[in-house]
Amino acid sequence: MSDPNPLLLLVQQLQQELQNQRLDIQNQRNEIQQLRADLDASRTDVHQLRTQLLSVQTPRSRLPDPPRFNGKPYTLRTWLPSIKAKLRSDQLVGADAFDYVWDRLEQSQQASVLHLRQSAEENQLWDPEVIFSFFQRLCHNPREQQEAIQRFTSIQQRDDESLIAYLARFERLSYEANVNSWPDISRVTTLHRGYGLISVEY
Repeated sequence: MSDPNPLLLLVQQLQQELQNQRLDIQNQRNEIQQLRADLDASRTDVHQLRTQLLSVQTPRSRLPDPPRFNGKPYTLRTWLPSIKAKLRSDQLVGADAFDYVWDRLEQSQQASVLHLRQSAEENQLWDPEVIFSFFQRLCHNPREQQEAIQRFTSIQQRDDESLIAYLARFERLSYEANVNSWPDISRVTTLHRGYGLISVEY
């Protein structure tokens, strides 16, 4: 019997090596697919952990509820900043914000803006600014600036008022009268004219 053809043996050997390489490539592809699956699963786990961490973070401290607005112009000046700060703190928007503002009105004031609530329900436009604007127009005093200037220019230290309390009141009335554009000499003169030489505690 003659020896096998060397060329045939070489071809068979190459075919076997090629088959082995194909198996290796297939195994590597399977491993890559498994690694991708593991990576996707890990990403899902990371996302779930991140969501859980965000959900268990310490909640922000809540501001107290502002008092119910009674319709008086002098209370509107402090009620408006308080209610707006509360909306920001609690992140209330849309209908939730509108309903909260509505709840912080006394019953008589709710009746005065009932038409705004009905309009919001009909149009599905829940903007609490319409309530704020209504009361700002209602409480607007056309003589407010003149009256503020008059209060500022006639300021006098009270008998039982400390210097610090007097200076704080002076600054507040100065802001209300919008006299920052006045010459400094005018403001200083007003300050000294109202300052009484009274022995009071600081």
